[in-house]
Order: sequence, then structure tokens, then C-alpha cells
Amino acid sequence: MSVADEVILSANPDVILTTVDYIDDAAEEIVSRPGWDGITAVRDGAVFYIDADSSSRPTHNIVKALREMAKAVYPEHY
Repeated sequence: MSVADEVILSANPDVILTTVDYIDDAAEEIVSRPGWDGITAVRDGAVFYIDADSSSRPTHNIVKALREMAKAVYPEHY
């Protein structure tokens, strides 16, 4: 699901996780968007790609996606 730029800009998230896999480097694409350099997640380098297959299917693989999310948000614990 796509979210409007205005919604993200006003929310100013600390972390952005993406599952977009049809772009070579989705995290870099997000970081390079015009006007997004003021978002805390972009400024702090907290934009991460999470495996789409693991995170989008209701299987035991969701644990893999949760592990990726935890590692992205709390790298000091992994």
C-alpha cells in the first residue's frame, strides 16, 4: 500500500521500513526523495528494506521478517 508524501512528512517517523522489491534499492530511493531530508528516519539513516516474501505472507516465515525488523531498529542487540 502506498502512503501519500504529506502523511509521511507530517508523521515524521523515526524509522521507515519498506518491502518494495521492484526497485533495485528501495531504501535509497526513499532517502533521495525531494523534501524528505527533514524526516527523522531519513536524517538518521533509519530507512530499511524488509524482505517482502517473509513479511507479506501468513506463514512461519513471518518470524524472519520480524527478526529483520528488530535488527534494523535495534542493531545493537543483534
